Formats: sequence, structure tokens, C-alpha cells
Amino acid sequence: MLNNFGKYPAGTAQGFLELASIKEHPNDLPTANQMVERLVEDHEQIIRNLRSHIDRCTDDFHDERTADFLTGLMEQHEEMAWMLRSFIEGQPLRPDGEQPSTRELTQVS
Repeated sequence: MLNNFGKYPAGTAQGFLELASIKEHPNDLPTANQMVERLVEDHEQIIRNLRSHIDRCTDDFHDERTADFLTGLMEQHEEMAWMLRSFIEGQPLRPDGEQPSTRELTQVS
């Protein structure tokens, strides 16, 4: 079935992966900090995508309601990216996701 834009929607996992702007990291086991960093990168990619779509909604389609809806989604992703960024910049993590105690941070090997 064609969508409103005259195209067929992706209907398979492979189809979604081909269209996705967030990339997989197969066979990779990141540290806890790397996982959070990747989440920040993913949210930032989503923000870029949404900005582009907001511009198209207003400029190409004159659809302010959809642009407003997308702006709300973008604001949520901006907030999440900010929280994740502040978390990784302020606190080191152990691989199990727990924050090390002050004592663990000051020990010298």
C-alpha cells in the first residue's frame, strides 16, 4: 500500500536498517561510558533529522502543525542528550553501570 508520499513503507528489518540514520555496532561490547556516549550520538543524530524535517514541513509543505509536533519531539531528544552528556562529563562509571564511590576515585594503583 502506498503512503501519503506515493512510496511504499519499509516492511522488513533489512528495509528499516537501510533507511536508518542510527548505525549498529555489530560484534562490539562497549564500556559503560562508551554506551552512554553512543546514546548521546544517537540522540544528536535524531535531533539533526528532526530539524531537517521541521524545515521541510514549514518550507516545502506549509504544515505548521506537524512542524510543531516534531519540534516537541526534538525538544525531548535535546533534553535527553543534555542529561546524558552532563552525566558522562561529571561522573565516571564502572562497567556494571554503578557510580564509583569517592574512595574508589581517589585510590592510586
